[in-house]
Amino acid sequence: MTPAEFKAARTAFKKAKEDNKKGIGRNTAAAPAQEKFRKSLNDKIFKRIYKSQRNKGISPDKAEELAQNKTDEIMDGLAALHEPDMSAGGQNHPKPTRAGSTNVNSAIGKSWSYRISTLDKAAQEAIDSGLSDAKMNVQLEVCRNNKKKPQKRKKRNK
Repeated sequence: MTPAEFKAARTAFKKAKEDNKKGIGRNTAAAPAQEKFRKSLNDKIFKRIYKSQRNKGISPDKAEELAQNKTDEIMDGLAALHEPDMSAGGQNHPKPTRAGSTNVNSAIGKSWSYRISTLDKAAQEAIDSGLSDAKMNVQLEVCRNNKKKPQKRKKRNK
């Protein structure tokens, strides 16, 4: 993504956020795309589990029940992921690219509030320097709020 594309996506995200009564900046096409993605994923997971149960000799009705319960359990822990995240320049890419842990996705989403200004600034500096069409090279690192001191390893008695 270029700095110009990033800035345009961020501007669209901010405008959508201002216009939305709930203060959400998602692309309006994201919700139906996410619903379609989740339905497709749900169907794939269900079919695999059902087939596995049938291959074990489980009756069709019982296999369907087991597959539905397990599919629901799996889907409850999955979020449809956008790459990049909507708030980080993904405004123009509303279709999810894959599924991942809801807990991890929520943690990443929350971290943007204190990281995004650095990306906004870097994109603007690139634009001001005449590099608006160059590809951005961004490396994000894991943020750790609760830094734990490394524990010393205990010596083992021989």
